[in-house]
Amino acid sequence: MVIVITIAILLGKRDRKREAKEQAEKKKDMLETNPKQAVIQYLDNIRHISEYTFIDVKLNKSSYDCLFLSRKGLFIIYVLANEGIVNGDVNEENWLNKTHDEYVLKNPMFSNKRDIEDLSNVSTLRTDIYSLTVFTRASEVNVINGYEEYQAVKLSELKQLIDTYPDAIDENDLVIYYNNIVNGSSEEEL
Repeated sequence: MVIVITIAILLGKRDRKREAKEQAEKKKDMLETNPKQAVIQYLDNIRHISEYTFIDVKLNKSSYDCLFLSRKGLFIIYVLANEGIVNGDVNEENWLNKTHDEYVLKNPMFSNKRDIEDLSNVSTLRTDIYSLTVFTRASEVNVINGYEEYQAVKLSELKQLIDTYPDAIDENDLVIYYNNIVNGSSEEEL
């Protein structure tokens, strides 16, 4: 009887290890093939009930990978699947992306000022709108002169970054901003 129980325990451990390995492979595959979905899942795992995530939103002429509305503010999130080390300056047009080679990466934050203005017109929120660029596969992100409004971060550091912002929006306003964004994006489809 003891031998049967021991074998069952060992088989159970082996199955759990295999399942963990399969989960890790699925996560890696998602980061490579669908980085936007990886960010959305990450946000869904960290959000509170009253927070909202919008996907592929188009407002005015601006298109966003993801919008995250929380008590901390409204976050415009651009998703990039670059590998390696990303170095740059918020104010420079080009950044450097080092993998086994080095190549120039267009600064994803260059059009953010216009995107923030378009979003503030739809949401009626004039402040507490932030633009984040999330690198799902980068090993390191070094962006110089990061302003509070414009940040670049690895996916694994996104929650820590969002937590640094103070609560700025009350529950009632969250609902109002949510409705404004939904109505603004559905008008674009007409």
